[in-house]
Amino acid sequence: MSREGDPRRPAGERGGEKQAQGGRILVVDDERMVRRVTVSILQRAGFTVLDAGNGGEGMALAREHAGEIDLLFTDLSMPDVSGLDVAAEFLRHNPGRPVIYTSGYSDVELVSRVEKKGGIFLEKPYEVRQLAQVVRSALAGGGSRREA
Repeated sequence: MSREGDPRRPAGERGGEKQAQGGRILVVDDERMVRRVTVSILQRAGFTVLDAGNGGEGMALAREHAGEIDLLFTDLSMPDVSGLDVAAEFLRHNPGRPVIYTSGYSDVELVSRVEKKGGIFLEKPYEVRQLAQVVRSALAGGGSRREA
């Protein structure tokens, strides 16, 4: 599963840290450095984070932690399983929860598909403040559907 530690425990709990109070987020990204930075930003913003290095791992964590995850943050373009497929599996086990899709490619058709599914698109690269703001807004049930 996650290459960063025990995949059955949120990243914020792996080193014996207390669970954060901001909510539990599943981060799925095949780019290790991007994933590590994203996890770090979210943890500093007060969130508990589960992370996966590919779509298959993300789907497994979504099943394993069914009903416990407040938001999915997933890369759209991954080699094994697309972010759209990860989101479909996540929503099967966590219905009604928000999904934020991210990519360095802002293809108009792809963004449109994301928005039709009720997701939020956050274009890479994103800033620290922007990431935390979009996540908080999604958890609160608001925010725009496309963040550039």
